Amino acid sequence: MLNIREKKEFLIVFGIAIVFGILFSYPISIASGVMIFLSSEFVMNSFSKSSVVCLVLLGAMAGILAGGFVADRYGRKRAIFFAGMFLFFGSLFSALAHTFIELLLFRFLVGCGIGISSMVVPIYLAEIALPKYRGKMVSLYQVAITLGILLSYITNLALFQMQSWRMALGLSAIFAGFAIILIYFMPESPSWLISKGDVGGGRDLLLKFYPHKEAEEIIHKAVESKKHRKKIGFAKLFQGGLKKALFVGILLSIFQQITGINAVICFAPEIFHHAGISSLCGKFLATMLLGMLNVGTALFAMARMDRLGRRSLLLIGIPGMILSLVLLGLFFQNSLAAVGSLLLYIMFFGISLGPVVWVLTAEIFPLEIRGKAVSLALFTNWIAQLLVSWLFLFIVEAIGIGQTFFLFALTSLLALLFVYFFVPETKGKTLEEIQEYWQKSK
Repeated sequence: MLNIREKKEFLIVFGIAIVFGILFSYPISIASGVMIFLSSEFVMNSFSKSSVVCLVLLGAMAGILAGGFVADRYGRKRAIFFAGMFLFFGSLFSALAHTFIELLLFRFLVGCGIGISSMVVPIYLAEIALPKYRGKMVSLYQVAITLGILLSYITNLALFQMQSWRMALGLSAIFAGFAIILIYFMPESPSWLISKGDVGGGRDLLLKFYPHKEAEEIIHKAVESKKHRKKIGFAKLFQGGLKKALFVGILLSIFQQITGINAVICFAPEIFHHAGISSLCGKFLATMLLGMLNVGTALFAMARMDRLGRRSLLLIGIPGMILSLVLLGLFFQNSLAAVGSLLLYIMFFGISLGPVVWVLTAEIFPLEIRGKAVSLALFTNWIAQLLVSWLFLFIVEAIGIGQTFFLFALTSLLALLFVYFFVPETKGKTLEEIQEYWQKSK
C-alpha cells in the first residue's frame, strides 16, 4: 500500500484514475450494444454504424494533439479539467441528440475528452507517485479501463430490459460530472510546478502525500535536474537519445493495438457460439465473464508492476499472447480449445501490453516536453486502433479468421523482438534517472 499521510488527497487521485479510466473505454465499448437501438430510430447503413465508433476515435486523435500542448504549458490539472468538460457535454448531448448528425458531432466531442485524458492522466499519476510505487499508480488507470469495458458489458445486457440507448450513452455524463467535481479538489502535479519554478508549491504538495524525507529527496533531485537541464524543444525529440525514447513510446503504442486485442474481443461472441452458447443473452453473459477476467488480470499486473518490472512483464506476457493466438488460429472452430485460447490471450495481454504501455509512455520522456511527447506516442496508438477497426473485417474476408489470428501472432512476435532488443527496464528509477539514461544512450 502506498505510504501516504493524507487520505483525502490520495482518494482524490485514486478517484481521478478510476473515473477517467472508465471514461476511456465505456463510451467506445458501449457502441456495440446501442447500435441495435440506434438503427430503430435513425436510418443507418454500414458506413453510418462504423461512424458511431470511428468519430470517437477521430476525436481522441484531435484531443491527444491538443492535450499535449495544454498539459505542458498550463498544467496537468487544467488539461484534465478540459477533458472532463468535453466528456460531460459530449456524453450529455449524445444522449439528447435529435438527429444522427448531432449524435456524431457529440460523439466526436466525447472522443476529444478521451484523447486528452488518455495522455494526461497517466502522466499525472506517474509524476505524483514515488518511483517504487509509480508502476502501481499508473497501471491503476488500466484497471479502470477494464472496469469501463466490464461496465459496458453489464449495460449492454441491461439494454435488453430497458431498451434505452440514451440512458446507456448518458451514463458517461454521470461519471464525467463526478470527475469534474474531483478535479476541483485535485492537486496539481508537483513535478510540473517545480519545472515552472514553483518549488515551494511542489514541496507543499509532496509533503501532503509522503513522509518528509522522501518528499525532500524527490524535490532535491527535481531541482538539481532542472539546474543542469537544457531547454528542450520539440525538434529535440527526433535527435540523440530522446529519439530512442520516442521510438520506444511510438512502437509500443502501435504494438498494443496491432497484436489483436480488439479483434479477439470482437470475435468473442462468435467463439462462445461455437462453444455451444447459442442465446444472445448467454453470449452477453459469457462476454461479461470475459470482462471480469480482464479486470482480474489488470489487478494482477498492478500488484506486480513495481516488483517484477515493466520489461519483465512484457517478456512474460507477449510469448503467452503468441501461443494463444496460434491456438486460436488452429482451433477457432473447436469450441473448448477456442474458449481456452481466448481466455489465455486475455490473461497474457492483461499483464503485458495492456497496462505496461501506459506506464512506460508516461515515464520515459523529459518533464519539459513530456505532454507533447506522450501525445505524439498515443496519437499513433489511436491511428493504429482506427486502422485495425476499419481494416479488420476486410482482412478476415480476404484470408479467413484463422489466418488473421496467425497474422496477429506474427505481429506479437515482432513486438517481442522489439521489447527484447530496445525496451529498457525502468522499475524503481526516478523520472530524472530515466531521462539521464536516454541522454547517455545517444
